[in-house]
Amino acid sequence: MDEDRVKRLPRWAQEQFGRLQHDLAEARGRLDNYAGTKPTRVKIDPDGPAIRSDEYPRFLSERSSIEFGFEVGEIEMRLEDEFVRVMATGNSQLVVEPESSNVVRLRLIPED
Repeated sequence: MDEDRVKRLPRWAQEQFGRLQHDLAEARGRLDNYAGTKPTRVKIDPDGPAIRSDEYPRFLSERSSIEFGFEVGEIEMRLEDEFVRVMATGNSQLVVEPESSNVVRLRLIPED
């Protein structure tokens, strides 16, 4: 939003807008501590695939491990050479469900 439009807002809205801008800058600063702008093979998209914004691309170290938590355990993923290693932890089994020729879905089911 350009500065002229912000100035036309009520004072409370201008203050809220300023707080939101501050919070965004602070969040980006925290993100910069963990993820850099130097391209690697591990790119993150904090806005998710629906938006696909390359406006603020961030990359993780190729030694990074990513964990997704579920009630019955975790799925951990990391890059190993030309493979993505996927491991399940907890009292669960990893289920791989093909969705299409180039998409799979992963989930955990509790062990009996």
